[in-house]
Amino acid sequence: MSLEIRVARATGNRIVEDHLDGGASIRAFLAYDPHSAASYERRAEDIDRRFPDGYAHLVGALEPASQEGSTRLRAVVEERGFLVTTGHQAGLFGGPLMGVYKLLSAVRLARDLEESLGRPVAPAFWVAADDHDWDEARRTYLLDTSNDLVELALPADPAGAPTPPMSDRRLGPEVEPLLARLEDILPATEFAPDLLASVREAYTPQATVAGAFARLIGDLAGRFGVLLVDPAAEAVRALAAPVLRAALDGAEAHETSFRERSSALEEAGYHAQIPVLAGGTNLHFAGPLGRERIFRDDGGFRLRTSGTAMTLGELRAASDTPGALTAGAGLRPVLESALLPTLAYVGGPAEVAYFAQIEPLFSEFGMTPPVVVPRFSVTLVEGKIRKVLDRFGLEPDAFDRPAHEIAARVLREELPEHVQSALRALRGALGEGYGRLAQAAREIDPTLDGAIGSARNAALKATEDLEKRIAQHSGGQRDIGLQQLRKAEANLVPTGKAQERVLNPLQYLVRYGATLLDDVLAAMGDTFATVH
Repeated sequence: MSLEIRVARATGNRIVEDHLDGGASIRAFLAYDPHSAASYERRAEDIDRRFPDGYAHLVGALEPASQEGSTRLRAVVEERGFLVTTGHQAGLFGGPLMGVYKLLSAVRLARDLEESLGRPVAPAFWVAADDHDWDEARRTYLLDTSNDLVELALPADPAGAPTPPMSDRRLGPEVEPLLARLEDILPATEFAPDLLASVREAYTPQATVAGAFARLIGDLAGRFGVLLVDPAAEAVRALAAPVLRAALDGAEAHETSFRERSSALEEAGYHAQIPVLAGGTNLHFAGPLGRERIFRDDGGFRLRTSGTAMTLGELRAASDTPGALTAGAGLRPVLESALLPTLAYVGGPAEVAYFAQIEPLFSEFGMTPPVVVPRFSVTLVEGKIRKVLDRFGLEPDAFDRPAHEIAARVLREELPEHVQSALRALRGALGEGYGRLAQAAREIDPTLDGAIGSARNAALKATEDLEKRIAQHSGGQRDIGLQQLRKAEANLVPTGKAQERVLNPLQYLVRYGATLLDDVLAAMGDTFATVH
């Protein structure tokens, strides 16, 4: 396959980097070393203590995405196994690539831990059905055959409209023209018919955003034994209710511990990923304007957007209604560990930072957190892009600068040798001449050094400008080079962000088939830090 799969650990902040490096300072915030077998063994012992009666409840809370998933679930329940979990926001047509990479990272880790522990370990994917960020969930991006970035998006909400969770929001008839546009954008390959059929079966006008996303992810990755967790499912809502009520009862104490941990992180030179808001709880309520965050207020509570006042009793009573009360970002990992035998959680850089900040909440609920493992980051370099990179002697990480800046440098290097030789001679003569002048003038007045140095720098800058103008006059060669570099930029860092954070996975699956996921998974295995 003419495709290069580049795999690395996802970093992006000092918390993640120290966590991977095993620095002593981070262990005060993330106690489990993800590279140590002892970390997983201790976590397994904690799960065994917390679930002495087994996992019968998992049968209703976890949905196998395939027959392989059913087999994995049965093994976990009957043999008291474990889960490696991850999760992602529901996105249009599967969202960006990184959601798939998180899931594959969990699959890879689950396989390794099953072998290490000698007990069944299954990968589980928590679909963020309670999330209400419509502006992010409603859009996705692909490159067309001309390497132009195309945005596909469902309509934005009017100002002031309610913000329902993705479990309640229907796609509506507006998804139909987007499906047609998707089919126009994707090339007509041997893999296109089956792939587009899966998308159309998932993304119907009657489907919810979360339901469509879960179905497509299940179709794409179900064969890896994936189990899906829908927090909006009746069984999960029932299991979650006691945890949500406890979060209400302990809201003030939880805020205090959360604030103290955030201060400790900052004092240690780290950052607090989640803003600490006065009175803020880790809960949301399905209020008049949709999903609203709950704040403590004068002995009671209020809803952030509408300002509606509610008592503790009213909120506790509302928790009996499925979906009325839901977990916020700070509570969701705690809720998951309360319900599931989560051995490890695979997350991106921001999620790893979340865990460093919310660890005290686990203690408030009488639990320890799972082992937190940074996901893999993947860059796909197609053959056509590798040719461009090789022509200019570049690697993908060179595109941390705009293509026009890269072009200016590499095209200057491609000037004819006699032009480059003349420019080198000119720079050498300027340096030598201004050096002699400075030495001679120093005998007259040493303070002239500054003026002479400024004149030298100005002359060298003028030479650099001349070099750029000569490169610009190379005509068609420059234009072709810039066009090629912009093509590489569009594929590797569309919108200036990493490929995996922008482009839709269908972009590549339609070209390379479903086995692309197997190839990515194999590449992850090649670079996985050995658990020892």
